[in-house]
Amino acid sequence: MPTTAPTSYTLTQPVKHLIKRAPLFIESGATAQQAAKAMQGARVGSILIRTEPPGIVTDRDLRGRVLAEGLTGDTPVERIMTRPLKTIASDAPSFAALRLMLDENLHHLPVVEEGHIVGVISATDLLVHEGNNPLYLRAILEDLQEPAKLERYGQEVATLVQALFRGGLSALQISQLVSSLNDTLVRRLVYLAERVLGPPPTPFAWIVFGSEGRLEQTLLTDQDNALIYDDASPLSQSYFTAFAQRVVDGLIEVGFPRCPGGFMAIHWHKPLVEWQQLFEKWLRLPEPPALLDAAIFFDFRAVAGTLSLEPLEETVAEAKPHKLFLSYMARDAIKFRPPIGFFNRLRSDAGRVDLKKGGIGSIVA
Repeated sequence: MPTTAPTSYTLTQPVKHLIKRAPLFIESGATAQQAAKAMQGARVGSILIRTEPPGIVTDRDLRGRVLAEGLTGDTPVERIMTRPLKTIASDAPSFAALRLMLDENLHHLPVVEEGHIVGVISATDLLVHEGNNPLYLRAILEDLQEPAKLERYGQEVATLVQALFRGGLSALQISQLVSSLNDTLVRRLVYLAERVLGPPPTPFAWIVFGSEGRLEQTLLTDQDNALIYDDASPLSQSYFTAFAQRVVDGLIEVGFPRCPGGFMAIHWHKPLVEWQQLFEKWLRLPEPPALLDAAIFFDFRAVAGTLSLEPLEETVAEAKPHKLFLSYMARDAIKFRPPIGFFNRLRSDAGRVDLKKGGIGSIVA
């Protein structure tokens, strides 16, 4: 049942407080024109379809799936609806709704209570309650044409982090939202690269690692990315060399500095079979350079592209029998020491403390 949002609404409060009205439904036999009229009359941006399971049609669907495709108003709603629905429980925190909408690129999200849809919230509902909102930044990223015009992205993210922290979110929740935004940025840069270079000659995956791979990024840090493609041909090598350069340059333009260690796709773009050989070699021969590479790459996460990375995931999962590799990794991990001195006081270096080296380094190593 719709409720009124508290004056001091925060993203930690239940999503049911964002519901403004009962859900709007239309029968499955209705047309796109009838759906549009019902939405216009109710002044909402979406309508649910009485099918089993239910579907949804949004104003974006009417533009993209009817008008843009040259269809008429007599088009059945069942032809253009989205099903099955992505939903969220009414008692879930609004942060969860925000994360789901970011990750799934949703603009309308049905809210469920005791198995029934009790309302639909929109990106606008969340934007109203949060001045600095990830959905606002996502909209900017999705329309990005020239990376150089987004040079204030780092400042926008910093402001967003402050606002989310004041709104009651934890560091983990904030880092997940920021990572989702960075993923959107990468996917947009990938799209822009493809628009210039043409369709890729073979399936690929753009991966990130380090703090971004672990969904731990809050403020902009240096780049940690690589590129994996399927077909090991000269054409693929040539295409993805230029492709990696464009995406990396785009990240630099919006404020992500180059990785001092060179762990970027402009240096690390290889066919999948070569990546498999590398991963297996690192496990078999855990020498210092191999341990460093493994520690960096093994927490990879695919952000863009369609290539399945299951072979690499299986290789990492099979590290357990490699006792020598694991022992060396453990030995390196315990080399990290917190900067604690006498009486448990922090030791500084010229008044500074390296939180990464002395704090989180031993946790993520």
